[in-house]
Amino acid sequence: MSILTSSLIGLLVLSPGFSGDDVEPDNDVAPDYSAKAVETKWKWDAKTLDTKNYAKGLDKKYKVDINSENAKFPWSNVILNITAGDKIDYTTKVNQTTPFLIRDETMYVAVYNPSSSGCSVKAVDLTSGKELWNTHLQGIGPVAHFRYNNRVTFEFDKSGAIVVFGFESSGKYVEFVDPKSGKTLANKKFKQTPGRG
Repeated sequence: MSILTSSLIGLLVLSPGFSGDDVEPDNDVAPDYSAKAVETKWKWDAKTLDTKNYAKGLDKKYKVDINSENAKFPWSNVILNITAGDKIDYTTKVNQTTPFLIRDETMYVAVYNPSSSGCSVKAVDLTSGKELWNTHLQGIGPVAHFRYNNRVTFEFDKSGAIVVFGFESSGKYVEFVDPKSGKTLANKKFKQTPGRG
């Protein structure tokens, strides 16, 4: 520590009316996502598991068209087209229960099969259509199965992280994902109650 820094610290400590409480918290300190995952309670609403529900929650500047005329099952593909003026025109294929979010002209979308284990989340720059990252989630891990059910929902938390809730035949999980890098910040597996989903 330099003499100047030591002197300034000494002045602050000796100054009347100064206390550590007067200092603004350091907003650059990253949240403890492991602790957040441990504290996170299971959250699930089966009624929202529909790509159309995610479209309803978007900023009104985005126009979303979902072509689902040939989709008969949750795993059937639909065509999702997102436009915003003449700046954005992005089309992709998803299943009918695919969650997606948009923030700062970046779309975050879950990529998974409703009848198979596992999930990835990818980020796409809507102005260029370029994939920014694609992360395979830790989820509940590899599972051998014959018949399977897999659903995913997600949201942003207050810090801006993507919070993924996964509900598979073999278990449930929550996973925090960094929206800038796609890196998994934390993962928690919930204990499965025998005979209950």
